[in-house]
Amino acid sequence: LLLVVLPIGSFLTLFAEPLVYIVLGSRWLLICSSLRILAWVGVASAIEGVTGPLFLSSGQPRKAAVAQALKAVLLIGLIYPLATSYGVVGVALSVCLASMASVVLQLVLAGRLLRTGLGLVRAFKTAGFCSTLFLLVWVTGRVAPPWALYVSATMAGCAYLIIVSRAVRSRFSDSP
Repeated sequence: LLLVVLPIGSFLTLFAEPLVYIVLGSRWLLICSSLRILAWVGVASAIEGVTGPLFLSSGQPRKAAVAQALKAVLLIGLIYPLATSYGVVGVALSVCLASMASVVLQLVLAGRLLRTGLGLVRAFKTAGFCSTLFLLVWVTGRVAPPWALYVSATMAGCAYLIIVSRAVRSRFSDSP
């Protein structure tokens, strides 16, 4: 799951402006700041979609409830001051901060439940590498002509798909 959502969150963060321009047009460019932030809310939601059922199936629904309560308390505390200071971007930021705090707590609790400790961080290794591909394209795209950004983003996307297919194949291969 992380192999898919983490690079997509990175891609949306780094390429929000050209993506919005191509898909929605120039009149929608104002949403780019919010899209960059809300991409990480989507990543957090995907992680919560795994950890929540893990706690429920292990007979410990209280852990999921505590994480959601933390998220709610933080959201209630952050949404008004950030909304009044930064508008729509502040609302997106408050949702993102609350979601990320909840996910960190859930990952710590899941690590304890599975007795992996920080070994759970290994799950981020390949996903982080795939995200780095998009970061490299974004950095080089800042000094290259605009067409080069699209070409290199396409190449990074293809490399990402190859890495994902190999990771899935090696994970589910029949070899002993």
